[in-house]
Amino acid sequence: MPLAQVAKLSLGWEPGVLWREGRDYAVTVQGDVVRRRPGPTVTAQLWSQRGADGPMKRLMARMPPGYQIQIAGAVEKSSKGQGAIAAGVPVMLFIIFTLPDAAVAQLLARVLVFLTGPMGVARAAGALLVLNRPFGFVARWA
Repeated sequence: MPLAQVAKLSLGWEPGVLWREGRDYAVTVQGDVVRRRPGPTVTAQLWSQRGADGPMKRLMARMPPGYQIQIAGAVEKSSKGQGAIAAGVPVMLFIIFTLPDAAVAQLLARVLVFLTGPMGVARAAGALLVLNRPFGFVARWA
C-alpha cells in the first residue's frame, strides 16, 4: 500500500535546539589550542593582547548591540575553583598562626617558627624541582 494513501507527505524544517545562558539565547563555540598550550593561557593572551585594540575587543566592537562574548569552559571553572579556595583562606590562616602558638610556649621559639617557616616551604619546592616531582595533581603537565 502506498504511504500517500494514508498520510499527507510534506517537507519542512524543524527549528534547532535553542540554548539559554542566564535567560539569554546563547551560541556556544568550542575550540582547541595547538602545540599543547593551556587553554586559559591562550584565552588570557587573546583578551589582553594590545589593550583595547586586541582581536577579541575588535570583534566585540563589530557585533550588533545586545550581543556579547563571554569566557566559559576551563577558564570559568578555574575562576570558580579559585573562589572556593579563597573562601577557606581566613580559616587556613587562623589555623596556621594559632597552632604553633599552642605547641610552643616561649615567645622567642614562636618567632623562630614564623621566621623559618617560609624557608622550609622554599626548600621543599626546591627539592621537588630538583627531583622532577610534581607539586600536586593540579600542576602536573603531560
